[in-house]
Amino acid sequence: MSEIRPIRNETDYEATLAEVERLWGARSGTPEGDRLDVLATLIDAYESEHDSIDPPDPIDAIKFRMEQQQLTRKDLEGIFGTRTRVAEVLNRRRGLSITMIRHLAETLKIPADILIRPSRGALSTNKAPCEKSEAGDRIRTTDTTLGASPGPRVGVRRPIDEYWVYQNWTVDRARVHRGTCSYCNHGLGIHRNSSNRNSEWRGPFTDRAAAFAVMTSLGRTDSRACDNCAP
Repeated sequence: MSEIRPIRNETDYEATLAEVERLWGARSGTPEGDRLDVLATLIDAYESEHDSIDPPDPIDAIKFRMEQQQLTRKDLEGIFGTRTRVAEVLNRRRGLSITMIRHLAETLKIPADILIRPSRGALSTNKAPCEKSEAGDRIRTTDTTLGASPGPRVGVRRPIDEYWVYQNWTVDRARVHRGTCSYCNHGLGIHRNSSNRNSEWRGPFTDRAAAFAVMTSLGRTDSRACDNCAP
């Protein structure tokens, strides 16, 4: 095999993609699997710098489907619960909960992987639960509502057990990480970029089972917990 080199231009990029396709499916821990991991990291870095693409916005997807099916806000009350809740979600003042996502996916047939994404500019009015730290102090965890903008809020301490889902569609791989994992960095990854055309981070999740459920829903061939942080 040839020596691995940095990706400096589109020609290098296309050649690296071709090699990734050739190595696709290589077992982790083998020379081919290790090479695949390194090449995927190089692709991530190049795309983060040159071709970052914003993921689809869930609120825009809901409004588009409403227009397609000629639905009114009143038609969504059965999904969101009340007229006020509908307004809060569509005006990006409230993030989508897991229950909302399930109902939207079933009723409007919007793919769950779109609804799970953070909504640009969304705010959540949900109260985050308080938990006790190992020292016995009460701390406030991050918001458990999906669709709210990721990242810490002012004055809020991140919980130890915060989970994120990473997927890379070039190598058909998905992982669940702890937020504190060096590969995760609370959803920013080693390149400190939440998404690009090759991969993305989803979260945070305060519930481990929810993170694994989202990972499973992505349908990636290689899906499991991170070997580094073992969530």
